[in-house]
Amino acid sequence: MINLALSIVAGAVVALLIHLAGFGWLASIAPGSLATVGAYILLARRVANLVQKLGEQVQAQLSTAPRTEKERDAMLDRAIKTLTQGFALGRWQFFIGQALHGQVGMLLYMKKDLGSAVPHLEKAMSREWMAKARLGCGYFKNNDPEKMKAAVEQGVEGCKK
Repeated sequence: MINLALSIVAGAVVALLIHLAGFGWLASIAPGSLATVGAYILLARRVANLVQKLGEQVQAQLSTAPRTEKERDAMLDRAIKTLTQGFALGRWQFFIGQALHGQVGMLLYMKKDLGSAVPHLEKAMSREWMAKARLGCGYFKNNDPEKMKAAVEQGVEGCKK
C-alpha cells in the first residue's frame, strides 16, 4: 500500500515537472502514468525480493530432519520468528501480510499450538486453500462445526481445482 502511494507521488511529480517544462497537462499524462507504473513495479520487486529472502531463510531452517519433538519445536519456532519479521512488509505491498499470516499459522498448526494458529489462519488469504483447510481442522478440534464448514468452503472457493 505504501508502494502504491509512493508510485502515485512519483507519477505526479513527473507529470508536474513535464508541465512546468512548458508542455500541457495532456502531454504530461502519459509520462506521469509510465512513471507511476514503473515505480510501482520497482518497489513491488524490492518487497518481493525481501520476502523471497525470508522464505529462503525459513526453508534453510526447516530443511534438516529433527531427531526429537523438542528439536522439531525449536526448528519451527525459529522459522516462525523469521516469518514474523516480514509482517512489517505487509504495509508496503498488498497481500504480503495475509500470505505471511497463512504461513505462520500453518507452522503453528504443525507445532500443535491451535490457540495461536487459528488467529493467523483466519487472517490468511482465501486463496490459500491449505491454510483454510487447517483453519477448518482447528475449528473442528474446537467443536465449532459452523465455522469449520465456512472455513473449508472458503478454501474450496479459493482453489477451484
